[in-house]
Amino acid sequence: MGDFLRSLLNATLVLLIICAGLLVWLVYKVDAVASDVAADADMRLVETIEADVRDAIAEIHGLRDDLKTMNEQVDAMLADPESLVTPEMRRELEEINAYADEIDQKLDELTALDQELSDQQIRELGKSLAEVIVEARGCRAEGGGVAGS
Repeated sequence: MGDFLRSLLNATLVLLIICAGLLVWLVYKVDAVASDVAADADMRLVETIEADVRDAIAEIHGLRDDLKTMNEQVDAMLADPESLVTPEMRRELEEINAYADEIDQKLDELTALDQELSDQQIRELGKSLAEVIVEARGCRAEGGGVAGS
């Protein structure tokens, strides 16, 4: 029975050594898979970032081209500002100028009329004020004079 136990113990030890070897191999494989997954995730992240950066750079170049085109258009407008005014705009500007001239003329007429009216209104206002004061004091005007009560 001693040989049997020794054989059983040897077989158990061999199995333990095999299990330990398999465990080391399994840990190695899990580490390799985890490294591959992490590397893939990193690569996908880097690729996404690179794609975003490329898109941003392309957009910046597009904006630069747009800005260059706009600068050229502004330079062309500044070189020939008359080209900005269409015949319709010119006609409308002439109408506006005619209206402005007419408004100036009417304002001059109103100013002159206002002066004439102002003098007349001041006289009438003075008379009205005098009448209100006389009535407030209980006096009445009779035949151009003021009589007391």
